[in-house]
Amino acid sequence: MKNQTYFEKTHKSSYGKPLVMIVEDETSIRLLASKFFQFNDCITNDFVNGMDAHEILAINYGAKKKSLYSLILSDITMPHMDGIDLAERAAILAPETPFILMTGNPQDSYPPNVREVIYKPFSFPSTIKRLLNQYVNHSVQEADNLAR
Repeated sequence: MKNQTYFEKTHKSSYGKPLVMIVEDETSIRLLASKFFQFNDCITNDFVNGMDAHEILAINYGAKKKSLYSLILSDITMPHMDGIDLAERAAILAPETPFILMTGNPQDSYPPNVREVIYKPFSFPSTIKRLLNQYVNHSVQEADNLAR
């Protein structure tokens, strides 16, 4: 059995799997991202806007004083609260959680806690695999066949 890092010990769901927050108002993108993370043995919490996601982060932080999420993947342009506002609030509630933005409309600057910006369109299998390897330290399955 390999030695787990502090991050791996503290950022797992109650089922021992990485917990990923997906925030995206476009249903097809949200469901596809969720499907790829779940295929790679993650549990996802999906939200259609930043306000709902922020509410859960705040409840989670209030109860645990830490984030349970292994990764937050958010669109920028959404109703009620955009991804930029969510990233700024997540910097307070979940500063240790990697925050990744997705966008089709690049901006000049992003909050400092944003680890990466992914520009749409992108390849789901390879991007999800890379995010899990890079930010979650989670071994992934070959998701290439899932896209077919």
